[in-house]
Amino acid sequence: MASGDHAFDVRAVDKAGNTGPVSKLTFKVITISPPTAASGPNPVDGAKDVRPGQNLNLSWRASNDPDGGSVKYRVSLGVGDQVSLNLVEGCKDVSASTCLVPASQLSTGKIHYWRVTAIDDEGEETDGRVWSFVPCHDWDRSEDVSCDGAVDLLDLVAIGLHWGKTDLPWWVRADVNQDGLVDSFDLALVEQRRKP
Repeated sequence: MASGDHAFDVRAVDKAGNTGPVSKLTFKVITISPPTAASGPNPVDGAKDVRPGQNLNLSWRASNDPDGGSVKYRVSLGVGDQVSLNLVEGCKDVSASTCLVPASQLSTGKIHYWRVTAIDDEGEETDGRVWSFVPCHDWDRSEDVSCDGAVDLLDLVAIGLHWGKTDLPWWVRADVNQDGLVDSFDLALVEQRRKP
């Protein structure tokens, strides 16, 4: 039945054929639609060198509720297996499109899978796609620009590839000292820690 107001007439008729007055009854059909799926993950899907610091901030582009209601989110995370995702503590029924995961819950060098479930006011749910990322081996060592677990020639090459650049995206770590510019200061920091 289509959404909107509907009406019908009712008249009682007994066994003898006597009829009562006509009563007009109305009702309304409301179609409830689930929210759209979350999109635009950060870290980007498939990122292989994520540096969480003390916490990893998972974020996404907000969902919409076609019915005009509000949307909350539930975030699930798993290591090495996208089938067994577990709810992230503190990330159930969050209204912002972000979730902080303590670094202690992450395993370096292993694939992590995560999904955001959007839930609207009517309780309708939409599971988003499963995304993945790999935390860097030594995420607290900013000199490991290539995120391969060692400060070596590869890190110097990575700095050279981004030399002189400013306002780099979050996933480019060539700005070792985080002053907004990839320059000789970054090169010097890597060179000091580099293993020949």
